[in-house]
Amino acid sequence: MGIIEDYHGFYDQSFGPAVTRTLDGMLVTANLRRCSAEEARGEGWDGKADGLVSLLNHAWNVYRTSQDA
Repeated sequence: MGIIEDYHGFYDQSFGPAVTRTLDGMLVTANLRRCSAEEARGEGWDGKADGLVSLLNHAWNVYRTSQDA
């Protein structure tokens, strides 16, 4: 991408391996999965049955169709 990273002295390259290990461990712990087609559509949301993916996609759909957007 041709980006020159500049952290203004707040990041030391020696942190890289520890940060990578920590993030890798967090992804394993999170037990990621693909969202279902139904979740991705975000058509309505039931707080008792639906998860975060459905909620966020529903909120995005509401925002996109809002007259104020």
